[in-house]
Formats: sequence, structure tokens, C-alpha cells
Amino acid sequence: MPNRRIPPPPPQAGVAGSSNSRLQANRDGTMLPLLSSQLSSSSTLVDSGTSSPINIPAQRLHNGHNRSLGSASEFQSSPRSLGNENGSPRNPFEGSPVDEPIRRPVRKAARSSDYALSVVFSQFENLADKKMELILNMVLINDEQDVEVDFRKLLAAGADQTFDKLIKSLSSLATSQQKQVIDAVMRWRRAKIEPLDPGLLRRVSESAPLSRTKDVNSILKERQSLASVYILCRALIEIVKSFTPETLPEDLGENLEEIVFNQLKKADPEAIRRSKNRTASMDLFAELIGELSNVRFASVSDRFIAELEKYNSQTIMKERQSHMEMLIRGMRFLKIKIYPLDALEETADFLSSCASFFKNAHGAKVKHSYAKLFVQLLLPIAGVAVAEVNFPAWAKAVDLVYPRAWKMTLKPRHVLAGYPLVTTLLCVSRKEFFASNWMGVVESCYQKFSKVKPHS
Repeated sequence: MPNRRIPPPPPQAGVAGSSNSRLQANRDGTMLPLLSSQLSSSSTLVDSGTSSPINIPAQRLHNGHNRSLGSASEFQSSPRSLGNENGSPRNPFEGSPVDEPIRRPVRKAARSSDYALSVVFSQFENLADKKMELILNMVLINDEQDVEVDFRKLLAAGADQTFDKLIKSLSSLATSQQKQVIDAVMRWRRAKIEPLDPGLLRRVSESAPLSRTKDVNSILKERQSLASVYILCRALIEIVKSFTPETLPEDLGENLEEIVFNQLKKADPEAIRRSKNRTASMDLFAELIGELSNVRFASVSDRFIAELEKYNSQTIMKERQSHMEMLIRGMRFLKIKIYPLDALEETADFLSSCASFFKNAHGAKVKHSYAKLFVQLLLPIAGVAVAEVNFPAWAKAVDLVYPRAWKMTLKPRHVLAGYPLVTTLLCVSRKEFFASNWMGVVESCYQKFSKVKPHS
């Protein structure tokens, strides 16, 4: 039988493999005084031992061009290769490397969002570390007095537009990578517990008075802790703004909520009063819990109500009045809503609870704190509320607060807190309530303030 020409098989394609190197940001440690206890006991945002790293692709992946191992023309140009020496046909691929199975390297595709997070967070981390280095190298002690750097001038929104944009970018990424973004900034904060650079300690110690050399390490550690907490809060505030009730996982929201609330609950009022940077940090914690309330209002408000109930007796208030003031101030950024109906019910119930506490409050500072809180929460509502003021629970809250607020206007030491509250309550009250009380307020204001001589 004559030999038949064996048609060459289709060419095989080989894939050039490429490995995707990944960086891992995994730093151990625990939070410094301002965040340590809560994070180690209740939070799962950052693991206490090892934390799952963020996969950070080192470079973009490019598809290599497939290279052909052979072509039909090549086989046709060498007809002798198609048979043995005796002319019998044989497999043209016999004895060639193609006999071995082709091992294709496994490539894990990197998501574009992972790559974007790695780039943005790397820039955020580098700039944040530079700011920390600047703050730690500033004058520590002058004339035997500790020098407190004003964080607001260096770290607040508007101080550095580049840094602000990086935080905004992290916030944008958090819409689809909630846990990854929060884990990243929390790990950055945890890294700040690392021992201070010996060179930095030596330089600062040499410039400090001899009598204060032993205090340098503790002062630097406190400055490092407060500055890193300030940066962390700034980042978390913008990140939480990007969340909705549907996109924020329940466990993540609960852990973050507990961490922030515990900072407000356990802070030392006296230490905060002595330090403008501690005050600034507490203000940011209050703003952060306020942003969380925008997506978790019922849970956040319940925490405050449960804690304030512990102070709802005259004895406890006198003993821990400062703590109560701090808690009340911590609610000033809560996002109360009057739409939809479920949100109105939650808001009205919360205001009714606060109204009950205010009605039984003792001590001028506590009364003033409640008065300022109601004004801050209700004034934005005054411009948009219409039929909502007729909601029973809302009307009940106004009815509870107004008599006590009116009494405050009759005492000189409460006037500055009482009148803003009374006028605000009228603006968010029912039509009948407003009609029966507004003239009395106008007459009272005329009697008290018409005799006041203007400052020359």
C-alpha cells in the first residue's frame, strides 16, 4: 500500500508564565492607650496576632504573546521528516519535546481594585509617616515646660490638600472594599506602637534640659500616640461617609462602633481638659460616631441611652458629672432624620429618652450640655420639618423639654443656654403649641435684653 502523506497537526501554543509578586502589609502590635483595650477585647477589625494581609500586586500583569511551536509550512518543507529511513510513515512529533505534557503556570489574576488599594494606601502610608516624623522631631521641651504641637494646624482637613485627596481616595475604594480599607488604616495605627528610633531619642534628649531627659521617651510616645490617633480618625471619618446601611457589614459596623464609643465612654475628662490635642482627638471621635449613626442610628443611639441611664440619679451625677458632660457632648454629631417613617420613629424615640434625662438633670453643667445638644440636633430639622412635628413621640419630646427650658430662661446663670433652646423648640413644635407660647418668649426677651446697654 503506498505511503500516504500525513497532514501536520495544528500548531500548539505555549504560554509564557509570569508570576505576580505580592507585598503583604502585616504588622503586629496592640493599640496604644487610646485604642488598646477595646481593640484587643472586642474588635475583629485588626487581629491580635496575625492579620490577613492585603494582596498588593507589585506590578501590572501583561499577557505574553503566544509563541507557536511549529507551523504547517515548516513540516511541509522537510518531507523526509515524515517517514523512517525505510520510508514507512511515523509520527512527526515522536521524540520531540512535545511528547511531554505542557505545564502551564497558574496565574492568579489581580483585581484592579486590589491594585488601586495598594497604590493609594502606599501613598497614604508614606505621607502619614512623614507627618509623624515631622511632629516627633519638633521641639519637645522649652524652659522646663512641655511643648504641645497643635495637630489641627498640621493634620486637620485643609492643612494639606494632597493628604486630603489621598484620604478621599481611600474613602472611594471603601465603597467596594470596606474591610480591606479599614484593616489597612488600623494596621498603620498599630504600627505606631513600635519602639522609637534610637537616633530620634538621642537627638531630642540632647536638646532637652538635663533635668527632663528622663521624660523624653514618655513625652514622645504620647505625642506619637495622639498624632496617629488623629490621623486614624480623619481617615475613618471619610471612609465611613462612603458607607450605606446596605454596604456596611453588620459585624464590621458593630466592632467599629464599639471601639469608638468606648473611647468616648472611658476617656479621662481631666486629661482631655488639660490637652488641646486630646480635646481635638475626642472631637474627632464624636464626629466619627456621628458618621456611624448615619448608617446605624438605632444601634449608636441605644448605646448612648443605655450609658446615660446609669447616670440618671442625683448621687451619681454629682460624682461623675464630667463623664456625663463628655457623653452628652459626644452625641452632638448624631445624624437624626425625619424621613422615612422608620427613621422618624427612631429619632423621636431617641429625643424622648434624652428629654426625660434632661427633665431630671441636676447640675448647671449637665443642664447646659443637654440644652446645647438639643439646639445642635434640632436646628437643622427646623428648616425642613413640616407635618413631622405632629408625630406623637416627637410632640412628646418637645412637651417634656420645653417647661424645663423655659425655667432656665428665668435664672441669670442659665439664660445663655435657655433662650436658644426655647426658640429652637418653638421652631420644631406643633402649630398650636407655637401659637400659645411664642408671644411669651418675645415679651420675655424684650424685658431682659432691652435694658442691656450695647458695648461701645
